[in-house]
Amino acid sequence: MSLVDRYGKYVSQYRNQVTKKVVTPETQNHLLINMKQFYEWMQRREYIQKNPCWNMRLVRTPKRIPRNILKVEEVEKMLSIPDLESGLGVRNRAILELFYSTGIRRFELQKLKISEVDLVNRTVFILEGKRRQDRLIPMSERASDWIRKYLEEVRITLVKEPDDGTLFVSVRGGKMDKSRIGDVVRAAKEKAEVKKKGSTHMFRHTTATLMLDNGADIRHVQEMLGHRDLNSTQIYTHVAIRKLQEVYENTHPSAEHEENKSKKKNVDTEASDTS
Repeated sequence: MSLVDRYGKYVSQYRNQVTKKVVTPETQNHLLINMKQFYEWMQRREYIQKNPCWNMRLVRTPKRIPRNILKVEEVEKMLSIPDLESGLGVRNRAILELFYSTGIRRFELQKLKISEVDLVNRTVFILEGKRRQDRLIPMSERASDWIRKYLEEVRITLVKEPDDGTLFVSVRGGKMDKSRIGDVVRAAKEKAEVKKKGSTHMFRHTTATLMLDNGADIRHVQEMLGHRDLNSTQIYTHVAIRKLQEVYENTHPSAEHEENKSKKKNVDTEASDTS
């Protein structure tokens, strides 16, 4: 058995050190991809002639339907949580607004530069997102307004020299840690008494689902989220149920509208009165 085959077998049996359970297919693929990238690096530097992982197959992963989709009322409640009397509260509001408006990933928000945010045209340029894909995406006027307020009133009081232009900075004046960004979302969720699981990615799921629910073309949502594979975006169509409900209520004979039932009742009443 080759080294690669032995490693693949090891990964399939790998257990979490705490729970002692076999790790998920997603974690197995993460380990396999790391090995593949390591050998690609070795091959590029001519330490080896051939990548032994070139045809390695990843583990088939189940397509799980997201369950942590926020309602609009829940989102608005979370957005209202930060204390706007404090500088950090304004910063945190801008962070929440940007997550909700764009559906960007946490690491994408973390490394955003001021120069990549166009407040006039209300666009955000994501430089080398997942799989090093660049994309230009729109943001809402409200998100743009909060970012402007943060830049004009708060960031200048937080940032320390040398200033590398990172958009969101910590109390220490440098780039925020990813964990701290997650804490901002979790704190808002807990104070808003939202019971759904998740943190920053919850906004991503919500943005995609609400856009599809309101009639957005799935390919536009795919482009906005930065999905290479349309199948990754299609999973949200299973959650965006409103359009399907409308079609169902308008077409299925057992889902007759109350309005139509009322009209039918009135017609029947009028007919009986004239007879």
